[in-house]
This record gives sequence, C-alpha cells and structure tokens, in this order.
Amino acid sequence: MAERIEHKAKADDAAVAGRIRYDKQVTSAQIHAQATVERECGAGDDIRNLWRNLRDMGGTHGIHL
Repeated sequence: MAERIEHKAKADDAAVAGRIRYDKQVTSAQIHAQATVERECGAGDDIRNLWRNLRDMGGTHGIHL
C-alpha cells in the first residue's frame, strides 16, 4: 500500500517525507501514555526523521524540532 501511495504522490509531483514502519512499541507507548518518540524504537526513529524531512522541505510552519 505504501508503494502505491508514494507512486501516486510522485506522479502528482508531491514530495514524500518518509515512512513510519509497523512497530509494537507504538502500542506499548500508547498503553503507557507516552509519545512514540519518547521511546528508542524503529517507529520513533522514523517519526523523528519524517519531521526532520518536513523541516528541511520547509513544511513544519514554525514547529521547532
């Protein structure tokens, strides 16, 4: 599914900021009332990288990372 979305985005000249992998730590973080980025896990790394990519693209609208 992700490949289809990325292909469509690229065909429409939209940038793809990144992907967030499936990670059981996301559910665990939710159960413990934590943000995924508070944990050292693959999905947390993906989210941090996605936000960096958005910032570098100029799309964070003043959100400081």
